[in-house]
Amino acid sequence: MAFMPGDGVGPEIFEQISPILDLLNKKLNLKIEYTNLPYSSEYYLNNNIVIPDDRLEKLKKEYHTILIGPLGDPRIPDAINTRKLIYKLRQYYDLSTAIQHVQYYNDNILPLKEIPKDDFDFYIFRENIEGFNNHFTKKCEDGDYLNISDESTIYTRKNLEEFFSSCFQYADSLDRRKITLVLKKYYFPKTNKLWSNVFNQIAEKYSGIETQIISTEIAEYYILNNPAQFDILLAPDIFADQLMTLGVFLMGGFGMCFYYDYGPKSAPVFRILHRPAHKYKNSDQANPIGTVRALSHIFKHFNMQKPEAILNKSLRSLFNSNKAPIDMGGLLGTQETVDYILNYIEKI
Repeated sequence: MAFMPGDGVGPEIFEQISPILDLLNKKLNLKIEYTNLPYSSEYYLNNNIVIPDDRLEKLKKEYHTILIGPLGDPRIPDAINTRKLIYKLRQYYDLSTAIQHVQYYNDNILPLKEIPKDDFDFYIFRENIEGFNNHFTKKCEDGDYLNISDESTIYTRKNLEEFFSSCFQYADSLDRRKITLVLKKYYFPKTNKLWSNVFNQIAEKYSGIETQIISTEIAEYYILNNPAQFDILLAPDIFADQLMTLGVFLMGGFGMCFYYDYGPKSAPVFRILHRPAHKYKNSDQANPIGTVRALSHIFKHFNMQKPEAILNKSLRSLFNSNKAPIDMGGLLGTQETVDYILNYIEKI
């Protein structure tokens, strides 16, 4: 594994989770190796690049996966380095899909108290390669300044065929039997038509998977009222971003969450969604659970069932004992949260 701890509280979180991997290695006789890499906002400020091109090839050859921590620095207000790094990795590794896993743990951490939960467990898939582009700004000749933003969306049948085929194949590997395509029905009619046509075309090859197409408004409503009905949600970039934000809310906050960029022929790139939170740096208040969940899903991706199950059970045990990190209204600091997980693993 290649670790990029990132900015703010990121290095603190990664320092705390390393003992978890070391203990899993010891208890399960695994051979997990991990390396911390320096690519952060500080690196960008010092070198004016997000990552050297030759390092990308080395990462591809030497590591099975990449885990990225919080990115962002007040000295870079437009966060250009974050976008450059993420887009560069997506393009270089041909990571066509961003995936967020949303799952139920315990009523105590659920923001919505009176909904049918039924252990909701679903994925949101976002198309990464094509989509919306900001084309130009224009200065008026009469001395007044008028910013004109022209947003358009560009999708090709070839890319969508590859995207949907990859999604259906991955859904099948996860044993998920229902895929819901989410579109903004009354906007972007050409985009909707192309997406719907290609989606239905690919769906015909997977008779064992139920499909439906619904509007973003309906999807958002049911995520907040009956999320257990969903298995996998697919959407174009900006609509998927809306759904993923609701997923963060449903999970209890950014500190609980991660997503990963996936391509069928490349190593996955995982990114925790905890914010850099510079003012809480070294205060023992960061939430490491999103990172632990990301590690669990890395094990799932590589079919390492034992460590995946152990980490999942440790988190359920933590929440079932009415404990939670500080950012979720609990009393556990970063160290105490990790100590609980380590003690759980040690007793196995």
